[in-house]
Parts: sequence; structure tokens; C-alpha cells
Amino acid sequence: MTETDIPTLESSLKSMDTEEFIDIHFYRPIGYQWALLFNKLGVTPNQITIAAIFIGVGAGVCFYFSSFLINLLGVFLLVLANSFDSADGQLARMTGQKSKLGRMLDGACGDFWFISIYLAIILRLFPAWGWWILLLALPAGYFHIYQASMADYYRNVHLLFLKGKSGSELDYSKELTAKYKLLSWRKDPLIKFFEMQYLGYTEGQEKLSPVLQEMMGIIRESYHGTAPEWFRKEFRAKSLPLMKYTNMLSFNMRVIVMFISILCGYPWVYFIFELTVLNFMLVYMIKRHESKCNKLIEDLLKNADTNTPYIDINPFTDIKGIIFDYGGTLDSNGKHWSEVLWEAYENNQIPVEKSAFRDAYVYAERYLALHPVITPEHNFLNVLEEKIRLQLEWLVENNHLSNSEKNDEYIFSISTQCYTFARNTLSIAKPVLDELFKKYPMVLVSNFYGNINTLLSDFELTNYFKEVIESAVVGVRKPDPAIFRLGVESLAFSPEEVLVIGDSYKKDIVPASSIGCKTIWIKGKGWDDLLQDDSKEANIVISDISEIIKYLP
Repeated sequence: MTETDIPTLESSLKSMDTEEFIDIHFYRPIGYQWALLFNKLGVTPNQITIAAIFIGVGAGVCFYFSSFLINLLGVFLLVLANSFDSADGQLARMTGQKSKLGRMLDGACGDFWFISIYLAIILRLFPAWGWWILLLALPAGYFHIYQASMADYYRNVHLLFLKGKSGSELDYSKELTAKYKLLSWRKDPLIKFFEMQYLGYTEGQEKLSPVLQEMMGIIRESYHGTAPEWFRKEFRAKSLPLMKYTNMLSFNMRVIVMFISILCGYPWVYFIFELTVLNFMLVYMIKRHESKCNKLIEDLLKNADTNTPYIDINPFTDIKGIIFDYGGTLDSNGKHWSEVLWEAYENNQIPVEKSAFRDAYVYAERYLALHPVITPEHNFLNVLEEKIRLQLEWLVENNHLSNSEKNDEYIFSISTQCYTFARNTLSIAKPVLDELFKKYPMVLVSNFYGNINTLLSDFELTNYFKEVIESAVVGVRKPDPAIFRLGVESLAFSPEEVLVIGDSYKKDIVPASSIGCKTIWIKGKGWDDLLQDDSKEANIVISDISEIIKYLP
């Protein structure tokens, strides 16, 4: 962000639908000025959040004392902390510095504030109330968690259908669980701890909204994860009146009551307010929201069952970067390489059954994955020669093919035919890559043997890709979602802003979708077509690489 390209205040807001009056006219303008200043100073959103945590905790300490002036200082510090908490999100939206760590820090920020405030009030009242104060404070703190949690959840659900995934911070517990399992306590103890806390937080939100979860499940299953336009409009109309309750349950209303009760010398009144007024609002908000979701479920099922036409939203409007698979995608246009090789076997009239060939194919693939036969200098023709040699050796050893001098001829003929097929197929892919290269940074993610760069150089593809993530180099293989996460990180975008294009449903589409990427499945002739009928995780299914262009803005 430069001085000649300064975003407006409005561009730093989440949405006018979810902003409260006090935020719009007080905290957001102040946060906006802080964000501009911090951007000039090179301060990151996460650093602002950490500063906000310390300032807010300092406010809590001030509320321990009975002095009016010290309490007033606490009010000032908490207002300052909240303006910082506003600035971190505004700066992140203005500069694109969003991150999962930032999301977790932002969520923990308010927790630290109110833990210190609760402790301060308890210690302040303990001399007069004794242990009885805990009968008010502990239930109030317990319900505070759910009040703030559900308010945050409903806001993000609203933003999801208003602005799409890029405009919302909504998470899904099943996806978070998959990410959590990939982390190691030994290598990433702090991140895994935060992820564990955040997973529990998300699961708690989902348990309190079962009808909403049913509705989201229908959208994922029956509408391929993309809400139709009529639904988005209807949901916004039904959800918008409830946004005032999410705002009341969040910060401003509760701290106004807290400030008044503390400055008047009756801090226990705040606990009473939380247990009565705010809990009533929480229950009312959940019941109203669940009721509205029930009606929306009826509409979704009616449209899904009767195939009623609806206008769908292009799932790729927010795409900023692309991840390509290589083998089976770029070099064979969705056709599984076992089928390419089998056609070459048939053309050369090699006397083996297809079932035996398939066993030989699997043997060769596993052997090359486990043994360093392929070196970084091998081009694709060399790779094909090694694969076919291993296949024929297995066929001979298992009595499916006689040991003949013709086997050397077979290796030459099949490898040459397949190499020519790959080169011809890539000539079809290159115009597509040319068009995409003009608009998007691209990364290649491939299960390969350590020589993918040699192949890219041989086929003149190197310049298309910002980075190459190769399984033999990074030590992670598909279908592990971690290899796609490396691709996303190299693009420096959020997963929702990245499109993954591949030919394998299980190895490309499913793992990429699990981390939040959009996907295009190039469905050609696969290893087993009967097992490839399920396409619910793919945003778009195509049969030719040239079709990609028409789906991207």
C-alpha cells in the first residue's frame, strides 16, 4: 500500500450489514487512522493485536482498584485496546495480510481482556463478598464465552453468504480436524496447541446450531458447496435483522454496562447483566436463527429434489493464483498414464492381458518411488524407458511374457510413442498456460522423482511457474494435503483464493478441497472409471484442459 494508493475507510470494513453504530462512527474511524500509521511504520496486524492484548490486560488491572480515577484510566485503556483490535483487522483487509495465526490471535485478544477484568472484579469484591462472589462470576464468565462465540459465528455465516469465503472467517470443524492431525506436537507444539483450542471453539459453535449445520451440509452435498444466488439473497434478508443481537452480545453494549457499574462502585451489577439480559438475548438469537434456517432448508431441498433452475455464483471470482498438477494433467489432458501406456502396448502387439499389465504398472511405480533410479538429469523419455523396462521385467519374472530380444525393441518403441504423445498433449496445454500466465501466478505441485525441473526445461514449461513443489524434494506426497498447503504458501494467498487443477480426484481434488482451495477436476479416462463417479468435492468437472479458460474471469 503506497501513499498514492491509500484504501478508503469503507474498504477496511467487513460489511455495513455487520457493523454496529458505535463501531462505524467511533472505533472504525480511529482504527483506520491507526492502520494507516502502523502501515507507514511497518507494523504488522499481528503485532498490533499483541499490543492490544497487553493494553486490555492493563485495563483489567485498573478495575481492581476502588479509585474512580484509576477506574477511569482502565476505561480509557480498554477503549484504546479495542481501537487497536479494530485497527489490526482493518490493516489486514487493506493490505491483504490475513492469516490463520492472525485469526487465532484476534480471537484470543478479547479472552485475555475479559479474563483479567473478571479476575480484577473478583479480587476487588472478595474482601466483602468472600467466596460467594464466585457464584456470580464463574457462571457469568462461562456464559460470556458462548455469548461472544455465537455472535462471532452468526456474523461470519452472514458474511459468507454476503461476500463469499474471501469476505468471511467462517471455519468448518471437519477441515480444521484434518489440518490439526497434520501438525506435530514435536515440531509445531505452539501452533498445534492454538489449533486445538480453535478446533474446540469451532465445534462448540456448531453444536449450538444444529439446524444451521444441516443447512450447510445440504449446500455442500446437493449444491457442490456453492450457494445459489436466490439462496444468498434470501439468507441475507432473514439473517440481517439478527445482526443487531450479535452486536449487542459482542463488545460495545456489555462494556458500556461494565463501565457504568464499575465507575459507580457496583461492579457486581455487570455479572447480573450478563446472566440475565445477555443470556436472554443469546437464547432468543439462537432460536430465531435456527427457525429461519429450518425454512431455508425446505427451500433448498425443494430446489435440489425438483431440479428447479437457479442462478449459481461463479466459484472462481476470488481466485488470485493457480496450482497445477503435472503428470496426468498437463502431459496427458486428464488421461491416466496407465491408459496411455496400455494403448502403446496394444499398438506394439505385446502379448499380455491388461490385468497383468496393470500389476506391472503398479510394481514399476512403487519401485521408482522407493529406489533412486531416476536422477535429476533424467528427461521424460529416460523416465519412460526406466518404467517400461521395470514393467517388462516384472511381466517376464511372473510368466506373463517370454524373455525375448524384442523386449529392448518394445522399450524403445513404447517410450518413443508415449514421449511423442506427451509432447503433442503439451502443445494443446501451452495456449491455456499462456492465457493463465497473463493473469495469475502459478505453482506446480507434483508427485515426481526429483527430476521435474528437467522435464519442464525439456518441454519449455519452466517460465510458467513461480515455484515447483515436487514430492521427492519436499518429502511429502499426494494425497497428503500438506503438499498443497506448501503450494498455497508459495503463492502467498489464502487457500480460498487459490485454484487447484488436477486429474486425480483422490490425490488432487479431495486434499486440495480439504484445505479450502477451489478445484477443477480434469476427468479423463482414469485408472478405474467406476470409482470416479463421485465429484462432490470438485467445484467444476471438465473433460479437456482447454475448458479452463471459460470458467475463469
